[in-house]
Amino acid sequence: MNNPILLNCEFTGGSCGSRLKGRTYRKALTALLPVAALLATGDASATENTAGTEAGGSVLFFTLFLLGAVGISILLIFGITRWGHRQDQIRSMMSFSIKYLTESIDEGEKIEAARALGDAHDPNALLILIDILCNEEVGEELRTAAVKSLQEMSREYHQYTGVINDCIKAVEERNHQRLIDLLIENFEQPKRKYAHNAFLLGRQYMRIGQYADARIWLQYAKVRNKTALIRISQISPLIAACNQQLFDEGDRLFKT
Repeated sequence: MNNPILLNCEFTGGSCGSRLKGRTYRKALTALLPVAALLATGDASATENTAGTEAGGSVLFFTLFLLGAVGISILLIFGITRWGHRQDQIRSMMSFSIKYLTESIDEGEKIEAARALGDAHDPNALLILIDILCNEEVGEELRTAAVKSLQEMSREYHQYTGVINDCIKAVEERNHQRLIDLLIENFEQPKRKYAHNAFLLGRQYMRIGQYADARIWLQYAKVRNKTALIRISQISPLIAACNQQLFDEGDRLFKT
């Protein structure tokens, strides 16, 4: 859009002056008066003595420096506020999507939730997407959505780029022990332990028939689940299934 002040200016004879018409001239003049007054004060001081010039220059420099510092502070506050709002939106979206993935019975809602988690930079979201890949009972469309979200996450979530790619490869190759090792190495940290990681490890051990180890990890998951952001509802039934399997194994050994 053209500036109305510039449209009403006429420059003549190559001189530095300009002629503004009507109200535009008066508004521009009014806006420039404070600056002109400041500069005039500096010029008047300069005509009096050198000391006055130095003092006026110092005041002008300090004023400009102060204005610049205030401007930069405002920009920083604005940027940090916007970033904070964005992070809040992502966290809300992640919690909402995780809840749909774990609780919804509608396949379409699960697919949309899996797609949305590609923007999340959170280990919980990563682990839930890996859990979807490992689950042989999920539909192909949901599995595809989970793979695409993990691939997107690997491009943006640099801390776990290598881990994500290794986990996808282990799942595709049905290398359960490799996936178990990756999960323990990368998500079982002394200061941070995840309920969904313990849950995922328990399910992995169940898939390879190691029910004693599976029960241990599922019990860890049950304890961590008490303080988890999103509660896992399937833990107790899986622990009961492990107990039954171990009881049956003991019964067979006793009979032989």
